[in-house]
Amino acid sequence: MKKNMRNALAISGLALAMGTSALTLEASANNGSKFGFQRSHQERILKTRKLSTEKIPTKRLLITGTVSEINLETKTITVIKDTKAFTVNASDARILGSNWQTINFSSIAVSHKIKVSGTITDTAITAKTIRDLSLS
Repeated sequence: MKKNMRNALAISGLALAMGTSALTLEASANNGSKFGFQRSHQERILKTRKLSTEKIPTKRLLITGTVSEINLETKTITVIKDTKAFTVNASDARILGSNWQTINFSSIAVSHKIKVSGTITDTAITAKTIRDLSLS
């Protein structure tokens, strides 16, 4: 008797689960046409993608290179990475040593190895963080 009752409950539970999943599928299929807000939101996304097709020339990056030139007056550094020279604007950058301690900009010297984090446009980098790996 108990076994039959368990089987009957299991079957009715399964039927309920299948019935509610069918209702859920039907409701989600009608949701876009019934309410209209999802479709219009998707259309707005597509329109903005079509309007803004131009490429953004800046991107965030991390460069490790060797210092070849330093200008203390303008706070710029020329860094060589793989035979390519980058001009780093360090006016608003945090300057750190290899142990992550804050150092002065004047502590960076020619031939030091540095890591520059910031945004790049062609060969000009606006630095957010400069880390001198040669200082300990």
